Amino acid sequence: FLKTIALIQPIETTNDNINSLSKYLGIDSRKCLDTIRKLKSSGLLREKNDTVRIAPDLLGDYLCELAFGPDFSDNERTTKAILDSLDDCFIPNFIKNVLQLDWRLADPSNNVAHSRTLLGPIWEYLYNLKSTPHTSIDSLLDIIENIAFSSYRETYEKSIPSSVLLQFLIFVASIIS
Repeated sequence: FLKTIALIQPIETTNDNINSLSKYLGIDSRKCLDTIRKLKSSGLLREKNDTVRIAPDLLGDYLCELAFGPDFSDNERTTKAILDSLDDCFIPNFIKNVLQLDWRLADPSNNVAHSRTLLGPIWEYLYNLKSTPHTSIDSLLDIIENIAFSSYRETYEKSIPSSVLLQFLIFVASIIS
């Protein structure tokens, strides 16, 4: 439960989002809401404006990393499960959280290889989304817009000459063309 929250946080606690999360987790929506209430009362989840996230942030970061398995061996399976099973409203947060995980774990001497391993399934998903009949270019660009600013800002603030940002810009160019 907490690993999934870590991957898609922050989560607006609307009925639709809770139903989608419950379905993904294979639990009843009432049980999902009850678990969220218990986690809030224990201090593991913080709520602000009907949105919850794991507190402290360090715990959320650690759980996000654990969700991909040792040495990221579950990366493709975890990414595919999230992207294929959860509603679209969770996708931008998931992508942002994986990008942030990539930055935290980036080894400056081997940034390219690491990023391809962690982010490859996401680039593939977004590229394939382009050719899905029900996906408009506007909705695809909305997803990209949601992650683009934080990608740039994070790279700039950490002064990382990030191949991840370059991959992202090449990807955007391929979708638009």
